[in-house]
Amino acid sequence: AVLTGHLAAARGFAELAVQTATPLGDYFRVGMARGQLATVLGVCGDLDAALRLLEPLVRLIDGDPDSVSVPGFGMVMGELHRRRGDAAEALRWLERDLPKESPAAVTYLMAVLLPPYGAALRAAGRRDEAAELLERAATLAQRFDLPRYRADALEQL
Repeated sequence: AVLTGHLAAARGFAELAVQTATPLGDYFRVGMARGQLATVLGVCGDLDAALRLLEPLVRLIDGDPDSVSVPGFGMVMGELHRRRGDAAEALRWLERDLPKESPAAVTYLMAVLLPPYGAALRAAGRRDEAAELLERAATLAQRFDLPRYRADALEQL
């Protein structure tokens, strides 16, 4: 609903997801649901509320990052910090999700993760590095038929 501009509906869906996941007490499901709600809050401009919502997960992940996995959490935190104007913190979080020397480094994951990482690099003044990675993201997105992520990458070039 966020991508179509229906922000009130997106917020309602995300709040319902958090309400449904919370009684399960599973950081994986709760983390994913809170991440979605935080994304919606961030798009709506309420960055403080989005970051407050994620504080318990940040404490958990920062306390033992190797034993806790919430897919996409680094991207959510990175985007929120970039929107807030903190490029260094955005990069710190986004780098957690980037596959380094693994087979995943040439999969669709990189096409999804590189555009926000490129935006954070640009915000940090590292435009040449960002351009190189955004070109890679556009190529990968085209290879994996991901037009939204290709557009995200190309828009920043």
